[in-house]
Amino acid sequence: MIIITEKILREHSCKIAKFLREIGGIFGDSNITTEENIHKSMSFSLPDIAQYCKDYGIEITELDTIKLTVFALPHLHKIDKSMNIERYITSIFALLENSYNVKCSDKEQIKNSIKVCSKLFNGNQNLVIYGYIKGFQESLACCD
Repeated sequence: MIIITEKILREHSCKIAKFLREIGGIFGDSNITTEENIHKSMSFSLPDIAQYCKDYGIEITELDTIKLTVFALPHLHKIDKSMNIERYITSIFALLENSYNVKCSDKEQIKNSIKVCSKLFNGNQNLVIYGYIKGFQESLACCD
């Protein structure tokens, strides 16, 4: 069983907001959502994560940033309609590369994966997006 405190959730939302600003700057994005919007969306995603774990019999021992960022995506989009979904998904992939200190050599494949995830988001397939990104994360972990 995991206990999620306000402090833990704040740490995750601060980390993601900082990373979004860094990645957004690369793209020249001036409209990057606020840390508060990210925090709210992550808060709203907690019941979704709990339901996912219950439905699939998953016992989590720590709340990872990837689970939070992906499950927060639909909530963030409701809070901030101007948020660029493709940039957000790009940030998730970049965050993973950064976390595992691995750079994928096939940037075209990453771009295609981001486009697939964006289409899945528009098709309301958030659980599939999570599986897609989780698979990417696990492949990076194998490189570690």
